[in-house]
Amino acid sequence: MTAPQRDADEGSTDGLHSSSERYEQGGKDLCKAFQGKYRVAVAILVRLILLVHSVLAVWLVVSLTDRTWLWMLLGVNLLLVLETIFTLAKRGGRESKWICPCFVAYLAAVLPPIWLVEMDRLNRYNDALDKSNNLTSLVEVNGLTVPIRLEPEVWVSVMEQTLLFLLVLCRWLLPRGDISRHELSQLLFVFMGIASDNMELFELFDEPEVRGDRVLTYVVLGVWSLSLLQFVFVLTATKNTLKLRGVQPAITAARTRQKKKKHGVCEFMFTTEIWSLLFSVVVQDGPYAATRIYTLLTYDLLTYSIIFFICKNLLVISLVFYRLAIICVERCIDDDDDEDDDDDDDSVTQNGGGRTVPSRNKTLLSGARVEPAPVPMTLFNRNTDSF
Repeated sequence: MTAPQRDADEGSTDGLHSSSERYEQGGKDLCKAFQGKYRVAVAILVRLILLVHSVLAVWLVVSLTDRTWLWMLLGVNLLLVLETIFTLAKRGGRESKWICPCFVAYLAAVLPPIWLVEMDRLNRYNDALDKSNNLTSLVEVNGLTVPIRLEPEVWVSVMEQTLLFLLVLCRWLLPRGDISRHELSQLLFVFMGIASDNMELFELFDEPEVRGDRVLTYVVLGVWSLSLLQFVFVLTATKNTLKLRGVQPAITAARTRQKKKKHGVCEFMFTTEIWSLLFSVVVQDGPYAATRIYTLLTYDLLTYSIIFFICKNLLVISLVFYRLAIICVERCIDDDDDEDDDDDDDSVTQNGGGRTVPSRNKTLLSGARVEPAPVPMTLFNRNTDSF
């Protein structure tokens, strides 16, 4: 084969490679563009669902209380609209890793109507409206009625339960953002458990003594609203840590240990699930147990449900502190191992223009090489992540 023929063959091969690379890059760009548009569409859809539900909540409170001025509560939804614009413009529809801003705006819009409805139920407790004048459908608002025949108590329960289901469903539909699929799947299971516990608290209203106590009603609603903050934060999010210890260079290991000592508390809190465990106790299990114990002692309500849920809350709190103790012990063991590694490893220093390396893999001046000691398998198997 002559030189011109070889050059022509090489040129055709290069042309094929370049064209295939262009096609591959074009496919990647098309896929990325589709993912971006899909992410934006899903982000808008989720916020529309939340907006519709908050509007229905205001509609419900206006219908049951006959106070048209409560339509002013719709103005709070402006926060959700502004959050949507900001998320689409600045983040391209991606959600934050640690917090869900759209849930903050949604809860700010939907909680006031639910509070007003519960206060209306309190005012009408044991009244003729609930006994003889059972409302069979929502009253007409601007010429529009809902053809579903339900009592007011059922309407309120439906609104409260759909709120919790929407929080779980919308978190599933929202773009993942900076959290991994593993963290998202864990978060959804956590949300389902939280939603179940939240609805159990309203069983206190089944007791006539609780329903007739205005102060205790405020306490129950306040504790319930506080527990909803768990849906705002991503409880399974943790800071990234190095997975394999013992295989990183000595310099990197030393710097990592120095950084741990410098930021020990912050790293300890946010590289493990400690912050989420403490948060769940502070905003849910602790207040729930205190509210039920107060109800038990004040009204002497020795019912099965109250006793069961008090035992459940106390057991959960005990398990949380047991888990915290395990994490702290593991942390102490890791710190001791880091100190042992500091004693075993030689520091990297400059010596007459030459560099000394860790003693485990040292090259002699004569040129003879000493084989490095095998790394124990426990260094690879040790899991520094708490999950």
